[in-house]
Amino acid sequence: MPESSKSPLASRAPSHIARKKEDDRRLGVGNLILGAVLLVAPLLALWRRAMLEVIPWIVGGVALMSFVTFGFYAWDKRQARRGGWRVSEPTLQFLAFFSGWPGAFVAQRLLRHKSSKVSFLAIYWCIVIFHQFVAIDALLDWPMLRALRGWLWELRSQWF
Repeated sequence: MPESSKSPLASRAPSHIARKKEDDRRLGVGNLILGAVLLVAPLLALWRRAMLEVIPWIVGGVALMSFVTFGFYAWDKRQARRGGWRVSEPTLQFLAFFSGWPGAFVAQRLLRHKSSKVSFLAIYWCIVIFHQFVAIDALLDWPMLRALRGWLWELRSQWF
């Protein structure tokens, strides 16, 4: 049969390949568990440290920053495909640092964007670890922050 007479469906990928691509876009159980585990310490710290009336505002702020961060990832992915103006990596990392890391976590998995560049991921995971560190320190009544403050005070007194 000549090439031009083949139906358009004949050039499509087999269904198992298409299904695999769809599966890659899902969060998956492992990623859902990891995301939930990463949220445990911050949520516990918030519950223990914040006044009850401000908790909804803080959770809302984190949710808003996560939504905005996800939007920036989606825009950057779209622009990457189109060859248009891109969002800089420092901007994405800035958003992740200022409470958008959960949105970045979801975007990296659902959109498959910025999920394999090692230098970007190294900084992203440092941001996530920093948030975990702060949350755990808050749960323990700030011993590491007090030690850091004491060390900085000592350093200041030696130099000035």
